[in-house]
Amino acid sequence: MDLMPKAQAFLEGAVNKIESSEHKWASDGLSILAEKANTDKWKILGLFTLIPVMLIVYLLGGGRLIVNLIGFLYPAIKSFKAIESQTSKDDVQWLTYWIIYGSFSISEHALSFIVNAIPHYWLIKIAFLMWCYLPKTQGATKVYDKLLKPYVVPAIVPQPAPVKKTE
Repeated sequence: MDLMPKAQAFLEGAVNKIESSEHKWASDGLSILAEKANTDKWKILGLFTLIPVMLIVYLLGGGRLIVNLIGFLYPAIKSFKAIESQTSKDDVQWLTYWIIYGSFSISEHALSFIVNAIPHYWLIKIAFLMWCYLPKTQGATKVYDKLLKPYVVPAIVPQPAPVKKTE
């Protein structure tokens, strides 16, 4: 059973109710946000529906669960799609994301005494992970190019010895 079409149909129905209601401000606001985000109105409404639910879970101590879901579900789905695609460009983005995700998780565990001292750390982590995986930012690729490739890759991947020219 695929939930996405059902969720989309439900949210599109809600958008239609908002647009046909006398609350023009809600319909106008939804239109403006959808236009600025370059996406469908039902997706914006879905996001606004999820935010309070996630906030309640977060306030009840489920911050780690929310962060792990946000940091795992979307990237996992995109990784499956990348594996099945014909191009390798998306493979690099998602392999890099998983390297960063794993490194971040291990570092976070080792430095838990510091992590616990940072207020709202989980919100910072969500923002960082989303920056790493969102298609518009592709932060994982940026981290790889600026940090991992120049400093970590040479220590892990043996470089071929330079070939001496003979005269």
